[in-house]
Amino acid sequence: MQIKEQRQYDYDVTIMSAEGKTISSFQEAGIDSRMVYSSNVNNLKYYQPFQGEKILIAANNYKQNKEYVSTINEAAKVLTSKGAITSIVVPSKGEDFNEMLKNKGAVAVKELMIPEIMKLINTQNVKTEPEQIVKADIAPKIGIDGSAEDLKCKLFIHGANYKMSYT
Repeated sequence: MQIKEQRQYDYDVTIMSAEGKTISSFQEAGIDSRMVYSSNVNNLKYYQPFQGEKILIAANNYKQNKEYVSTINEAAKVLTSKGAITSIVVPSKGEDFNEMLKNKGAVAVKELMIPEIMKLINTQNVKTEPEQIVKADIAPKIGIDGSAEDLKCKLFIHGANYKMSYT
């Protein structure tokens, strides 16, 4: 599936989630960007990005298991291999974006999302060199202990010295 542009968005980033309520939370918070969701987290990797498409995967943080983490990381890896520039954002431990909106309000959702969106927007679309491969692992963010090494994925970030950080 590919998105055909219907209009201009405030942010030229595609936000992906495995849950429709997450996308609804972003819309309610006033984040204006392309948004795509799948009814199953395993299906995120089947999205067909255009070359250089900037994708922010919004992963909820209440599913604290290795399978969920591995699936999110695999989706990022597959989308990157298809030419996307991919990043992952997660809310605080034990939270999903819908709860965040209800409990903390739209400002809290924007304070988490907008910096991550801007990092992607500011990433240059240049050929990635092997030494610019960045490892990202959402396991520590969602409280998975033990050997998370197998859960790491390589994100091909187009641009020099791009670092991912989780807040």
